[in-house]
Amino acid sequence: MLSEDDEEDVEKESFEPICLDNLDRHIVLKRKLEAEIFSQESEMAAFKEDFELKGAIPEGFYGEKTWNAIDAKGEAFKKNLASKTSELQKSWKSNVAALLPLKRSNGQIWNLTGTLDWCNSENISDVNELLVFSSSEYAPKDMGIDKFVAPYIEALLIIAAGGGTECDEAKKKVNISLYSCKLLQRGTVEPAHKEICVTQSEAVDMLNRIYDYAFGNEENGVSPFSKAVPIDLLNW
Repeated sequence: MLSEDDEEDVEKESFEPICLDNLDRHIVLKRKLEAEIFSQESEMAAFKEDFELKGAIPEGFYGEKTWNAIDAKGEAFKKNLASKTSELQKSWKSNVAALLPLKRSNGQIWNLTGTLDWCNSENISDVNELLVFSSSEYAPKDMGIDKFVAPYIEALLIIAAGGGTECDEAKKKVNISLYSCKLLQRGTVEPAHKEICVTQSEAVDMLNRIYDYAFGNEENGVSPFSKAVPIDLLNW
């Protein structure tokens, strides 16, 4: 307790330790890695300042400790990515905007919009490879299929838009590579790979089926989900 004559020293005010949840940690770490790999230092500085101004990470000891933990995870990820880093810096892009109009069975048009995280071209029709980043410390081969849900939809969007490379007759494929922050004392942790190979019409049909199950389709007797969460919750 402070007496009426005492003055509180704001410089010595104590703060509770800050612990970011998995999703927030993933967002910060991914933004930091994009800044380093794709030369976006000014964007990262603005992002970091905004994050601190919102109180997500405090200044001082606890804030520095949090950033140090994020830096350590980042170094582990970059070690696992080392063999591909130069290729990423030469021709890859991050956060590529995507918009694809799609027609449902009833003739209604809906737009699939979003961004492709890390892909090997800024033109959707030229993309045939996606890189997925996980801030998890598990090896990619030990992770669940949920980590591939978002990139699977991205791959379908790419093929539906005319992208991908030929894999079998009229089919096109998009390769997905999943990297993590697991650190080994020696060597690197290999990524997990998935290949999506479908025709353009199959990709469109699958995207429409996903839309129907998410928002409903009275003609086909499909009810929408009563509850939904952002797909980003699976990405960390």
